[in-house]
Amino acid sequence: MQRIFTYLLIFSIVSLIFSTTFCQTQDNQRYMALSLVNVNYRDYQLEQIQKASDIGMNAVIITIRWDVVYQLKVNSANPWEQYDLQIQAARNKGMKICLRMCMYTWCNTKVIGAAEDNTVAPCDGLSNADRMIGYDVSGKNRRLQQQATGYNGCDLIDDCGHVLNYSFASKPFQERTQNFARVVTNRYKYLLDNNELLYMSMVTTPEQEFGFPYKTTKGIEGGFNAIFDYSSTAIQGFRTFLKVIFIFFF
Repeated sequence: MQRIFTYLLIFSIVSLIFSTTFCQTQDNQRYMALSLVNVNYRDYQLEQIQKASDIGMNAVIITIRWDVVYQLKVNSANPWEQYDLQIQAARNKGMKICLRMCMYTWCNTKVIGAAEDNTVAPCDGLSNADRMIGYDVSGKNRRLQQQATGYNGCDLIDDCGHVLNYSFASKPFQERTQNFARVVTNRYKYLLDNNELLYMSMVTTPEQEFGFPYKTTKGIEGGFNAIFDYSSTAIQGFRTFLKVIFIFFF
């Protein structure tokens, strides 16, 4: 045991000398952030910000949901309230802010359909052709991240329905994301002006910073994990990309 301790001590000293001699130190600030996904608009999680600050965390990632702001998820007099209060609580603790704009849409329609039924009408002005579509392991065409909870006791505009994810290849969806980015940027520009904003990001799924959903609808066969976007707009866009590459190289 004594020999092992001696070896570990020597290794630690050598490692310290190597890092001091050969590695440059970095002067930029390091951040450890609390991520608030904000799936539940009812819970402002202000106490979580307090606890995060108490243990030394110095930043907060705040998810701002498109469907909440535009009142498809919840009917509220001030749909920004959750985000404003979270930002205020973090600033009071001297914490930096990261804004994560999430673009998936919750529809409160009770018309769900089977997992392979991609004809269920969207509730937010886009078309089914703009939606992300995938295939499961058996080759069946599936909707992505569609879900529905029981309808007994749930709110009229909340908790019932299904989630819509759209393809970044869709021009209407691109315009929607750009417009929402402008709205959020204008509202919270003061954070940038005061050097309190670390970064902003845009996602189309609730799976954190993943660019694509990773699970199809849970049907009879269960959920299937994969990264894909087989929507018509994505397929056409990829074919156009391949033609350009082919012409460039050949």
